[in-house]
Parts: sequence; structure tokens; C-alpha cells
Amino acid sequence: MLVQKGIILSRGKNKAGMIALISTARIKRVCYVVVSPGDADVEIEKATVDRSRHSIILIGEDTDLLILPLHFSVRENKTINFRSDVNSKRNAKCILLTLLKNF
Repeated sequence: MLVQKGIILSRGKNKAGMIALISTARIKRVCYVVVSPGDADVEIEKATVDRSRHSIILIGEDTDLLILPLHFSVRENKTINFRSDVNSKRNAKCILLTLLKNF
């Protein structure tokens, strides 16, 4: 039986469980995980900039994810790479946000 992702995740309990499952799996792989209870854009950006003392990759499709790091970052930050999560690997484009900040 096939069930659409949207139907399963439409229940808050299911969505919270899925987020917890993914977060736990990523933490076990030594990934830095931020879970935001509300609109996550600003939280994602602040965490990205905080972690950008190291080179990082931010994956997403929302335009805000491209703009906000330019606002929150400082010149000393390392490279922040932004990559779409929609495009296939063959067509993926990676934007170096550090280069944009210098303009």
C-alpha cells in the first residue's frame, strides 16, 4: 500500500516523530542538528552562520536561505555553500555565499 508523504506528515504527531528520527540519525553521524519549533528560516540561518567557522553546506530551496546568511555572517566566516535540494545531482548548482558577500 502506497501512502503519500503529505498525508502521513499532515498529522503533527507523525511529523514530530519523523523529525526526531532524522535528527537522531544525523547526530549519530556527528552532524550538527537544529530543530526549530516555528518558522525555521532564521534559526537555520543563525545556526549556519554560527557553524561557518568551518566550511559548511546549506541545502534548501527557499530564497530566504540564500539571502539571510549574507545579513548574519561576518567577514571572518569560512565558506558557506548553498545547494538546492530539488535539482538532481546532475543539474545541481552550488552558490558560494562568501563570494556574494564581498560584492
